[in-house]
Amino acid sequence: AVQPSTGNMVYEEFADTAPFFSELDTRLSHLHPVELLFPQSISKSLERSLEDWRRSSGVRGLRLERIPDAWFEYNSSFRTVTEFYSQDNPSPTSAASSCADGSTKSQTAEALQAAINLPASCLLCLSALTHHLEPFGLQRVLRLFQNLQPFSTSTHCMRLSGRCLENLELFRNQTDRTERGTLFWVLNHTRTPFGRRMLRKWISYPLRDIRKIEE
Repeated sequence: AVQPSTGNMVYEEFADTAPFFSELDTRLSHLHPVELLFPQSISKSLERSLEDWRRSSGVRGLRLERIPDAWFEYNSSFRTVTEFYSQDNPSPTSAASSCADGSTKSQTAEALQAAINLPASCLLCLSALTHHLEPFGLQRVLRLFQNLQPFSTSTHCMRLSGRCLENLELFRNQTDRTERGTLFWVLNHTRTPFGRRMLRKWISYPLRDIRKIEE
C-alpha cells in the first residue's frame, strides 16, 4: 500500500482463506484505502469479498481497479523493479550525488537492494504500482524506501482484527457507516492531516504494555 501524498508505504505477505478472507479484511480496515488494485484473473470469491468490503467500508469514491495480469509475472516484475531503482544508480566517482527526486544515489542503491529483498508477492505488487502510478507522474514516490515498513511493526501493540474494528465502532458506526458517534469521532480534535493519521494509528494499534501506557 502507498500513500502518494506522504510517501508512506506498507507491505506484508500473508495467507488467507475463502470465502471470508478475514486477514485481508483486517488489513483493509486498518489501511482504509481509497483505491484497490487487483489482477484480472482473481477468483470470483475474492472479487465478491472486495465488492462487499467496498459497499460496507464507508469510504466515499472507493475505486476497484483491474490491472493486467502481465504486471504480476515474476520475471517481468523483477526486471521492472530493477530498472526502476537502477535509473539513478551510484557511479564510482559520485556515490553521494543527488538524484532528480531529491534522494542521493547511495540511497537509491539501498532502495534497489531493499526492493529485491522483498517477499516475492510484495515485489510483484511493487512492480504493478510502478506501472499504475507512472501515467500520473507519481511513481517517484516509490523511491522513498525509508518510508517503507511492514504492516506488523511492534510487539508492544495489539493488532485489532477487521471484525473487532467493526463491532467496537472505532471508525465507522453501524447505522449509516459514517464516523459520527464512533470513538475516533469523539477523540478527534486534531488540526492537521498528519495528526488525524497519527490518532487513527494510535486507536488502531492500542498498547498492551502497562509501562508504556503509564508513560
